[in-house]
Amino acid sequence: MQGIIGILLVLSWYNVHGVARVGNNVWVCVKDTGGANVYYSPDAGHTWEERGAMYSGFYPELWDIEFANENTGWAVGWAGLIFGTADGGKTWVLELPGGPKHFGRVKFVDNFVGWTSGGDAFYGKTTDGGVNWSWYSTVPGIVTDLYGVAAFDSLEAWMVGGVPAGMPGGQGFIIHTVDGGSTWELVDSSSVYEYLDVYFANPSKGWVVGGLDTIPYTPILLYTDDGGNTFVDRTPEDAYTLRAVQFIDENEGWAVGKYGTIIHTTDGGQTWENQPSGVTVTLFDIEFINSDVGTVVGDSGIILFTEDGGNTWHLRSPFVGVKERSGASQRNRVRLLSDSRSLGFEVRDVDGDLKAVLYDVTGRKTGHVLLRKGITWITGLKPGVYFVRVPGLGTFKGLVLP
Repeated sequence: MQGIIGILLVLSWYNVHGVARVGNNVWVCVKDTGGANVYYSPDAGHTWEERGAMYSGFYPELWDIEFANENTGWAVGWAGLIFGTADGGKTWVLELPGGPKHFGRVKFVDNFVGWTSGGDAFYGKTTDGGVNWSWYSTVPGIVTDLYGVAAFDSLEAWMVGGVPAGMPGGQGFIIHTVDGGSTWELVDSSSVYEYLDVYFANPSKGWVVGGLDTIPYTPILLYTDDGGNTFVDRTPEDAYTLRAVQFIDENEGWAVGKYGTIIHTTDGGQTWENQPSGVTVTLFDIEFINSDVGTVVGDSGIILFTEDGGNTWHLRSPFVGVKERSGASQRNRVRLLSDSRSLGFEVRDVDGDLKAVLYDVTGRKTGHVLLRKGITWITGLKPGVYFVRVPGLGTFKGLVLP
């Protein structure tokens, strides 16, 4: 079946790392950016606007984004920068001009109390909606980057992280505070897996996800129903390293990760089922607003939407699809399509012939095709990553799916 989700025309450096959603309003933040670092959609991904947060004349990498309502939001990332907005991201104010390292996640429990997890076991915290931020260390002596954060109020929070393979004590860390961060309990440091995200539906029930950051990308998924006194392994068999987890109540939730993995549970994480995403890139973040409506973001500009609880996913991304020429030939457009193991080029309003050169993931030239108005196909391709160069348009990254 033909569909634009099968082969993706992507500006290759876009790594969509975080997503926030309020109704049909969607914000995503970009890491590894060559342009703006925040994009906004007012209509669940059908149209997009650039709403970047600039620092010292450039757009820094942003790793996560959070909105409390249609107007009030925050974004965190490179060098410990924290930005805030009061107008839906049209303008951004630098609220914290840098910490000890990056901040990877930000979570607000209301309009005032927010926590961030960061590198080198540091975290950030505000109790006045971002007017004032402070950053602190967590457990003395541990060497870790903190990735995920879950908080209930200004006093209690969980954070998880990991360190490079071979470090003493294993890779995974789970830490917990009940006094606003003055002291932290080291709950677990024995795992060989990195812990990459944590979510609590209430003070008793929570989940931790992660996995190996190297081949074979084995996942880990832990569950607690006693407030973290004990964690039980509930890792599904058919999955890869998990990067984010979210629940809409104590029973229904999703987790996403490596190779386009999306898994879903309706029994509190005791069992999980796969939901085919249609992509093979790493998915970094997930945001559901109810049991039907959700958004997932990932590498290579991927932004996926569902309106049926994840049974079907639809690609709606400002980084995927059409790239226009400049100057007098700006009307020329090329769009990539797919069929079974085929790559199609749709050309509209062409002023002449265009030549597309195809390369595999190693950079080896695998062929070329002359493009004319209409649709031209290259057939018999193996599934995998391809780079397409069209003079005058640039070089783009695509995926051919089985």
